[in-house]
Amino acid sequence: MYPCGHCGRSHDTIAETRQCGEGSLPRAPTSDEARRRRRDRNTAREAAARQARSFSLDERTQQANDRRKNPTAHEAKLATALTSRGVTFKREYEFPENEIPWVADFYMSPKLVVEVDGDHEADWDAERDRQLRAHGRYVVLRYTNDEVEQHTAAVVEKIARYSGTEKCGTPGCGGVMQARWGRSSGWFLGCSNYEVGRNECRGRNAPCPRPNCDGELIEKFNRWGGKFQACTQYQSTGCSFKVDHKHTFLQPRGN
Repeated sequence: MYPCGHCGRSHDTIAETRQCGEGSLPRAPTSDEARRRRRDRNTAREAAARQARSFSLDERTQQANDRRKNPTAHEAKLATALTSRGVTFKREYEFPENEIPWVADFYMSPKLVVEVDGDHEADWDAERDRQLRAHGRYVVLRYTNDEVEQHTAAVVEKIARYSGTEKCGTPGCGGVMQARWGRSSGWFLGCSNYEVGRNECRGRNAPCPRPNCDGELIEKFNRWGGKFQACTQYQSTGCSFKVDHKHTFLQPRGN
C-alpha cells in the first residue's frame, strides 16, 4: 500500500497514487445536497471575511464592554455555575490576534473558548471556529441556550475537564490536562508540563464535549478519504459531534 498525499488514503500501486494526484481517478459524485452545502459554506466564509475587514479593534472593545455589562440570561447562569465549580475564566474575551475580530463569551487558559449560542447559522459558527483554529489554534466548545438551561451540570463538567481541572496521570509530574489543538491530530488533552519539562505526558483523547455523552474524540476518515475528528459514539447512539480538520484564513485587514 502506498499512502497518497492528495486524498489521504492508501493505494495499491504507485501508478494509482500518481493518477490520484493528477485527478484521473474517479471522485465522489456531487449531489444537489452537497452543492447546496458547499454554497452555504462559501457564503459563510465570505460573510466572515467581510466582517473581519470592516470590524475595527475599537468596535471590538466597545462590543466586549457592552456585553460584559449586559450578559444574556444563559451566559450569566453558566458564569455562576463555572464559578461555583472553581473554573477560572474571562468574560467577553478579546483575542490578542488582530486578525480575529470577534469577542469570545468565555475564555479559559491556555486556549479554550466557550460559546453560548442562541439563533445562529451553523455554517457561520463553523467558519468562525475554523478561523480561530487557523490563527491561534483555539479549541472552541459551543453550547446552545437549551443545553445550558437543561443540562447545566453536565455542561460545566465537560468544560472543567477541558480547562485543566484534571490532574496528569504520569507519576511525579504534577501537571494538569488542558485542551489543545494539533494541526494534524485535532483536539486532545495535553499535559501542561509537556513542552516545559520534556516529559512523556504527550496527552490523550479529548472527551466528547456534548452533555451526557461519555465518548472520546478520535480521528476518522469518510469513504472518500477525507479526515475528520468525531466522537467514538458518532451516529451509533445519536451523538453527532465532529470536528473538521480544514483551516480557513482571514483576509488581511488594513490598519
